[in-house]
Amino acid sequence: MNMSTPAVGGTVSGGTTLCASSTKPQLTLSNSSGSIQWQSSTTSATTGYTNITGATSGFGKACAEKFASHGYDLIITGRREERLLELKELLEKKYNTAVLVSVYDVRNRQQVFDAVKNIPEEWQRIDVLINNAAADPRIELGKTSGTDWDRLFARNLKAYFLTSRASAPHMRQGSAIINFSSITVHTGPTNMSAYVATKAGIQGFTRSLARELGRRGIRVNTISPGWIMTERQKRQIGRAHV
Repeated sequence: MNMSTPAVGGTVSGGTTLCASSTKPQLTLSNSSGSIQWQSSTTSATTGYTNITGATSGFGKACAEKFASHGYDLIITGRREERLLELKELLEKKYNTAVLVSVYDVRNRQQVFDAVKNIPEEWQRIDVLINNAAADPRIELGKTSGTDWDRLFARNLKAYFLTSRASAPHMRQGSAIINFSSITVHTGPTNMSAYVATKAGIQGFTRSLARELGRRGIRVNTISPGWIMTERQKRQIGRAHV
């Protein structure tokens, strides 16, 4: 993956890289009364922090490995804590980077804002936000309920709004937001009208946000990947052949 980023508001096939020092904090996660709290045993002198949603597999996991290999410290989020902790151990050993694990529902406004608010003070600067968490069900129009539609928009589009809104105050000039859209916006596959609509919404959201945050020197771009055999795709193909 080429980790270069163009001007604001573009659609690209890569992300952004800066550089980071080798001084790493050791961080652990503790849950107290249902809220997310972080504990840090040391302070960090690193200059690169990346927050990745949906990091347990697929594009999110690939981004985590790529940014870790470029010296970033990472905040990885998702719903499966066991998978996140496994990834944390892998990245810290392989790349000598510090990794913060955050388990919360990206659709829940309070959980998103609490997660960002409770990040240790030395991590309260986000250089790169990668909005990746999403679902891509194949459902015919006639079988798509209003609830299906609302749930998909909450996960695929509202979540990007929530994480961007919570993170933007902690971003400085030169930082970047990368939103994952999809090639399906341009190809329009059948039985995916709700999913394609969410991904088209991401592109519109990105263009407008790029103009707004660009005044602060913050880049906002989309990536629109083609079809890639991720773990989720393998599961869906397996179900289709049962």
